[in-house]
Amino acid sequence: YLNGDAGALDQAFFGPAFAVYVAEGGLPAAQDMYARVLRAGDAVFRAAALKAVTTDATPQTARWVFASFDDGRLRASDRLALIGGLFRAPAARGLAYDWLKAHFGELTAGAGIFDAGRVASLPSDDCSAARADEIDAVMRAGVEAAGRGALSFDRMLEDMRDCGALRDAEGAHLAAALKDAP
Repeated sequence: YLNGDAGALDQAFFGPAFAVYVAEGGLPAAQDMYARVLRAGDAVFRAAALKAVTTDATPQTARWVFASFDDGRLRASDRLALIGGLFRAPAARGLAYDWLKAHFGELTAGAGIFDAGRVASLPSDDCSAARADEIDAVMRAGVEAAGRGALSFDRMLEDMRDCGALRDAEGAHLAAALKDAP
């Protein structure tokens, strides 16, 4: 499909196929997929390819993604999707969080009501009460100043705290059960 044969891959498999392409090809494949996103007119392809850019992102990939944000061809919604992907990549999550802390104001300044909720809940993939407390302390004032996204932000923090509490309470038990499973 990526070599030009539009019939080689059903759209239903775009996501997994592109993710494998990037996971196996690393940063050069992510950069290739990003270039394809910018040229794409097909919304289905664009969404799947954009998500694939941050598949298994490394710190190197994260730094490259952030540097690409100056590209005028990148839509605001594309930036949010890329940042969200970096938060879902364990190796890149710390850099994504640091970047978000430094750029939260500029992301929310031009965001509409729906995107403001997305921005406020970007760190949602963390599973830690301590991280939720840190995010609350760092981002709460910005969320309130933006006047949008507070509900999404509060729900995200609650989910992170609940996940952390469940992990702390049952993590060892679950790990032992899985270890003994056939």
